[in-house]
Amino acid sequence: LRLQPRLRQLQRCHERLGSPACGLPPRVAKRTVQDTNQAHASRVRLFMSRERSIALSGVPERLRNLSEREFYNTAIELRVEVLGIITSSAIPKSQRFTFAVPMAETARSVVYNIVKSEAFYPNTAENVAARKRYLTLAVADCERLYQDAQAYLEVYRRKGDTQHAGAFERMAGLVDSEIKLLKGARKGVQLIGAR
Repeated sequence: LRLQPRLRQLQRCHERLGSPACGLPPRVAKRTVQDTNQAHASRVRLFMSRERSIALSGVPERLRNLSEREFYNTAIELRVEVLGIITSSAIPKSQRFTFAVPMAETARSVVYNIVKSEAFYPNTAENVAARKRYLTLAVADCERLYQDAQAYLEVYRRKGDTQHAGAFERMAGLVDSEIKLLKGARKGVQLIGAR
């Protein structure tokens, strides 16, 4: 009579994944599961440390260059930064229509001009000129962002309020790097596969 419950227990034991072998005393079974979990955790830690040290591309970090589309990623980051500034307390609500809306539109225009430039594959002289034109417009938009931020800071400097200047520091750095990247991309546009 006692054989039936023991068979059911053995069947249930093997159905569960990650469970110790059936029939082991409880202390041994618990220790087996703990040892298995610790071994698994150490393997995962070893794997993750190797993953951090090896680049996914297999290229050593010292030999990596900027992505050829890094200017697009920086433009997206710049737009997010501008949106963060204009929705924060750096620009008071009373001045958001005057300063924040133009800054948001200009940041959006940087991204839009980059997207428009990518629509022209440089296989004709006209497409090369169009791509360079839109990249130049993106550079001009970056300069407009500088001008908007400078105007805002000058207005509040004259009022004696300089506490919000720090909010624009990261944006200024992103604008600088974006201008460099866009100028480099514009310089690299060449006629490909002329007909």
